[in-house]
Amino acid sequence: VNTFAMEGPGGSTHVLATADDPAHAAHRKLVLPRMAARRISELEPFIAATAQDLLNKAGERFDWMDAVADRLPMLVVARLLGLPATDVDKLVRWAYASTQLLDGLIADDELTAAAIAATELAGYLIDRFEEAAEHPGEDLLGDLASHCAARRLPRDTAVFMLTQLVGAGAESTASLLGSAAGILAQRPDMVTRLREEPELIPAFIEEVLRYESPFRGHYRH
Repeated sequence: VNTFAMEGPGGSTHVLATADDPAHAAHRKLVLPRMAARRISELEPFIAATAQDLLNKAGERFDWMDAVADRLPMLVVARLLGLPATDVDKLVRWAYASTQLLDGLIADDELTAAAIAATELAGYLIDRFEEAAEHPGEDLLGDLASHCAARRLPRDTAVFMLTQLVGAGAESTASLLGSAAGILAQRPDMVTRLREEPELIPAFIEEVLRYESPFRGHYRH
């Protein structure tokens, strides 16, 4: 068994979800204006239209994860960050591969592939970040570029934050969508009830998160 050493407490690669205070609080404060519940709710028309578009393109028989569950969250993350929607397929591939670094036990060939994917994703985000530094937009990329220009945030930290948001943000939601569809496929009675009482959908989603959580555990120092 070979081991892959993670950086120790206080290391520069620890951002947002894997950082401790005071770094955690500082990073969270920088992204919260774009990630607050109110701002996410404003995206609901875009999310609904995107989901319908994915379903329309999928046809009558399709792979739910490939056609919808993997793509929808990444399209939303790309919108929040300011990344092109045309890059979503690459982002999904990089995100799934790179998050394997946190899986705990993976084979040597998987570890190599994950490291390559993480490097490619970081390189891609550095390029997009440099573009945003020259022409900041009304998105998270633009916000972080502005913070870096004002010397409130190191560029490397900003890129690590973007990498984490691309990987963790999309994959966790994709897992939730997959679990929800899997449960409904086995419970036609539940499908009928949710169609008759759509006000129960939020409670159903919360119960899916409890019953088939995308996260079995998480680490902080």
